[in-house]
Amino acid sequence: MAITKPADSIESRTSWLVAITAVLILSVSFGAPIVVVVALRPIAAALGDAREIPALASSLTYLGAGLGGMLMGWLAGRIGTRPVAIT
Repeated sequence: MAITKPADSIESRTSWLVAITAVLILSVSFGAPIVVVVALRPIAAALGDAREIPALASSLTYLGAGLGGMLMGWLAGRIGTRPVAIT
C-alpha cells in the first residue's frame, strides 16, 4: 500500500479573502433594498412628495427583479447558463 500525501486544506488566505468579499457583496446587494424602507420619510421629504412615490419605486424594483429572474431562468434553459450569466 502506497503512502499518499493528505489533501491540502481549502482554508488559505485566498479562500478567506474570497469568502469575505462574497459576504460584503451579498450584504450590499440584499441590504440596499431594505435601506429604502428605513429611509422612506427622508427620501420623500427630499423629493417634496408623499411617501407613496419612493415606495412605488421600491415596489417596481422588486417586481422587475422577480420578472427579470423568471425571464433569465427561462433564457438560461433555452440557450444555457453561460451566455446568460455573461450578458
